[in-house]
Amino acid sequence: MVESRRCRGVCLLAAAGSLLPVNPVIAGEWQQEFSPYVWAAGMGGTVGIGDVTADVDQSFGSILDSLEMGFMAAYKASKGPWSFEADAIHMALGTTATGARDRRRADIDIDQTTFEADAGYRVSEAVTLLGGLRYLRLDAAVDLTGPLADGSAAGKQDWIDPVVGARLMVPLSSKWTMSLRGDVGGFGIGSEFSWQVLGSLRWEMSDAVGLVAAYRYVSIDYEDGRGAGRFEYDVDSAGPGLGLVVAF
Repeated sequence: MVESRRCRGVCLLAAAGSLLPVNPVIAGEWQQEFSPYVWAAGMGGTVGIGDVTADVDQSFGSILDSLEMGFMAAYKASKGPWSFEADAIHMALGTTATGARDRRRADIDIDQTTFEADAGYRVSEAVTLLGGLRYLRLDAAVDLTGPLADGSAAGKQDWIDPVVGARLMVPLSSKWTMSLRGDVGGFGIGSEFSWQVLGSLRWEMSDAVGLVAAYRYVSIDYEDGRGAGRFEYDVDSAGPGLGLVVAF
């Protein structure tokens, strides 16, 4: 098993608009929200390209040591029971890991771009059903060095996952709202399977500005190709997020 020792990035994964719980909508009026946010998560799993495979196991604390690059923003528009959401993210992750037994060293670099668009329909005051598409693009490179194994490989892969899910929203007071979102996707169309659970707490600082704190667990299991063309990304990520919400 390869164990992480140093990370130069932040794993930033998102689903469209998931940081932002939807507030009750005034009938007949459009409500729009824009939110820049950050997502910092530990990650664990396997990245493989061709015959080169490396295990990744890095904690939230080690990821914070050094940030390479990341950009995240979400947008929502709601009217009546309907809502439309979009989320864009680009991140760069780099990590160096060594094996405790075989002294192998693995240098892993990943550039990831994610864009998701969802439509939601509120079936009750508390529950919204969600459906949409999530686009993912990965540029990955793995270098293995050590007394028992040497090898390097790089590859690019992109795919689209259909996504279905639901959100539960519970107002706690006039200023505080709690929400829980869950979704599943892929189904062998893009990734083999992906799923997500997200809990968030929103504080309305004013009529136009809010602050959201959240915690998310995301799992992506993707594999395509054989031999030298094999590309594997089977990674779980979890961690806290923080976003500023501007309503207009």
